[in-house]
Amino acid sequence: MAIDNNTLLTWSRIAANRQITVTNELFPGGLEELNDYTAEEIKDAVKNFRSHPTANQRFSLSANSTKKLVQLTLWVKDRIRLGQDVEFDDGTTQAEFVSMIDESQQREKIRQERKKNTEGLATMKIDPPLKASSGWDGWKDSVKTALMLAYGSKGVPLLYVIRTIPASTFPVVPVGGVAPSWEELAIDAAPLTGLDYDADRKTVHLFLLNNISEDSDAHAYIHPLVSRNDGRLDWQALCERYENAATIQARVNQANKTWEMLVYKNERAMSFEAFSKKLTKALQYFDDAGRAKHDGDVIDWIWRHIQCGELSQHLSALKVGQSIYVRTSKQILQEIAKEVPNLSKASNFEPRISEIQQGSSESSGFTFDGSTPSSGAHTSDGKLYCGTYSPSRWFSDDVKPFHEQIREHRDKQGRNSTKSKNANRKLQELRATNAELKRNLSALKSGGRDDDTVATEESHDNAGDAFGGRESMKKKSKDNK
Repeated sequence: MAIDNNTLLTWSRIAANRQITVTNELFPGGLEELNDYTAEEIKDAVKNFRSHPTANQRFSLSANSTKKLVQLTLWVKDRIRLGQDVEFDDGTTQAEFVSMIDESQQREKIRQERKKNTEGLATMKIDPPLKASSGWDGWKDSVKTALMLAYGSKGVPLLYVIRTIPASTFPVVPVGGVAPSWEELAIDAAPLTGLDYDADRKTVHLFLLNNISEDSDAHAYIHPLVSRNDGRLDWQALCERYENAATIQARVNQANKTWEMLVYKNERAMSFEAFSKKLTKALQYFDDAGRAKHDGDVIDWIWRHIQCGELSQHLSALKVGQSIYVRTSKQILQEIAKEVPNLSKASNFEPRISEIQQGSSESSGFTFDGSTPSSGAHTSDGKLYCGTYSPSRWFSDDVKPFHEQIREHRDKQGRNSTKSKNANRKLQELRATNAELKRNLSALKSGGRDDDTVATEESHDNAGDAFGGRESMKKKSKDNK
């Protein structure tokens, strides 16, 4: 059973002798007919009651009653957007009725603001655009966030266009459970039919197409679908490519490698933030593949893989406290993260930083050997890596702060590419000049002219005679004769 319309009008503070006229004028066939009116049209209809052709049927409605009728109209529109029955359950109270229609008016205000986001969606750019599977996860999250905040023609978040289940679904809330928000409900329940849905899927298509690199394999997968102008088909094609069994297994393999090899030693080798990020990403890959790690196993992993001597006491305290106050793995990581900045400011830490920045290769402050660190600019033993970086690693946020130090060490070791080339060029020029002078000297000597020889001998300053030079040796030879 549903609450009758007269009761709803009574709750809207409309007198009983006016309810029949209001019903006949606005929704004689049922509440769902209010969907045909805008809020402004309802207000105009209320004004017309004052000038009814029959004098005894003229009346005025209070501002409060007019507001309630507008709110009721917006509530009806929300129900139809989700394909729900336009009725109030028999157990609904007046307070619940007032709260429900008031929320509909608040949603309408939010909807008008969110539709402005949709207007800019066609030109919105996600940086970086999708190119390959390596960028899929971050790009996918950015797309979903943008579509969640943009309302389409149907009046619900555009995220409903790319939902996984095509049929409308309504979650069953268990007793004591938390009911989903209206936006979450709308995403799962909004029908994928109608002219408004056709307009929304075209909007999503344009948004996706503008954020996929044209020279990428991702563009190749949706190219056959471009003429369809269907954002839902585009999204399904991308999911089939980047979320199939093979790609999921590849991510699991990567997560397994992280699970086995990831270790935190100190901030020089790898920041704790980067350590936590890699762990979180690996756990997300396990979860997406249906192989989620038990939180107890994650906690045991944290104890084993944080191998920083300066954190040993803090870790021991957390282990003891775990038996008294149970924390989740995320909470434990947060507690450790709070302690890391204190370590970096400790007096026994600053000298080591100074040694690394001012040290030479002899003091093991830096190295050119080995492979490029996967994160940061320091090797696993804390040395600043001054060798070759790929462009993406060199300009990454965790390497940029060390550019000046790396260039300084390269200059000292003669390994700066630009300066080394200039130095080598000058050296070659000097060698060529020296060789030319030697050839000229040889030519002069082979000429055999005595006056040249004499001139040469006379012009010699004999500066080395006192130390057993060439002229001194000649004199000794003559004296012996």
